[in-house]
Amino acid sequence: MFQSSFTGIKPLHRNTSYKGGFCQFWYIPVEDVAVFPRVGANQRLVAEPTLLAGKSWFGPIEVPKNQLGFVEDFDRTKAGPYYKTKLASIIIGDSEESRINIRNMTYHRYLVVGKQRAGGAYLLIGTLDSWCTFTPEYKSGNGPGETAATEFSFTTEHISNAYILPSFNSDATAPVNAGEGGGGGSMANQTEIIPFADVAAVNIPWTATRLEKFGSFPLVEVWIEEEGQQPFLNFGANIECDAPPPAMTELNVKLGLGNPSGFIVIK
Repeated sequence: MFQSSFTGIKPLHRNTSYKGGFCQFWYIPVEDVAVFPRVGANQRLVAEPTLLAGKSWFGPIEVPKNQLGFVEDFDRTKAGPYYKTKLASIIIGDSEESRINIRNMTYHRYLVVGKQRAGGAYLLIGTLDSWCTFTPEYKSGNGPGETAATEFSFTTEHISNAYILPSFNSDATAPVNAGEGGGGGSMANQTEIIPFADVAAVNIPWTATRLEKFGSFPLVEVWIEEEGQQPFLNFGANIECDAPPPAMTELNVKLGLGNPSGFIVIK
């Protein structure tokens, strides 16, 4: 795929004022993908990848809430700029099934979709010709007080940073934690829903209780409800905090669509 900055440049946008990273991600071998979407006029993908019949994304895999899990390093060569992208996480513990699965995964090439903690946008890492490689590193610990774990990463190099997806239908599935067969466990985030009506912004005190439940880098989603329509995720909301984490005491969510109604989801 080829891409340049064909939409031009604008003043730097003020993003959410706390760190983001991924809260969840999905992966799939490239051989299970039938069609990779094109980049639209807005430099976003026009759709999510189309999969072969009977194939589905693996996930969602929960990223521990004390990890950010996503890095994009920019570099420049004589051929032009490119990005080195990496998604990293950890599988706690060890089992026969996990060891066999991890070994098998090293022989495939992947596409990865990550869901950002801040705002809930979906980013696609890798393409059919610039795929992600899977790299595991097992550590058993140095003593009986330490826990065995496998640190792993999906990495790729490409001329574009991670592509923005307009939506991702597989997010309707139930979470599957890395190295486990179902949801729950220490990697799963809790959820709080905060409704709002006819307001431009919502202030959320970041109490000790919320800090304990969601950590310093929560996922904050803004859903808009309009009469006669299904709720939709608002990617245009701006989320600010009064101090860098973990010292923040409040979040101010500016909804960005006049005075809408809907609900905020914290994970």
